[in-house]
Amino acid sequence: MQNIDLKYITDNGVSEGKLKELFIDEQDTVKDLAEGSESMERVESAIKAASSLVNGYCLTRYADIFPWAPVPDLVAELTLIVFKYKAYGRRNAVDEDLSDSYSDAKSTLKDISKGLIKLTEDNAPDQDSRASEDSIRFTNKTPEDRVFKNPQGYNL
Repeated sequence: MQNIDLKYITDNGVSEGKLKELFIDEQDTVKDLAEGSESMERVESAIKAASSLVNGYCLTRYADIFPWAPVPDLVAELTLIVFKYKAYGRRNAVDEDLSDSYSDAKSTLKDISKGLIKLTEDNAPDQDSRASEDSIRFTNKTPEDRVFKNPQGYNL
């Protein structure tokens, strides 16, 4: 499953001209990002690779709500950073800022997989109103419902 598409990429800082520069090779017969062209296949492959990397980290905690519908904003942002890193890496054009962004994105992904960063309502899909680990849960249990009692008859 892809977390981002070509429109998301071009709407968020990578122009179509830059994509052409990064993905169209000299030997390509079609010098455009046309559907089905070799260059477009390379773009799609980079999007899939970036999505797979991000999803791999997120699935350790969010397998029960995958595939995303809709894709959380944080997941899309992280996927875009990974995509840019891979795209610019094709031309050995990764600058220090992009390299730092990629390192930060990987660190964020590791924190998501460890549960240190949670995908919330702001950046995650609805989880069917399931209670989170941090929420308060109310029950109708009473002390008499307890299974274990001490020998003197006091509830533990």
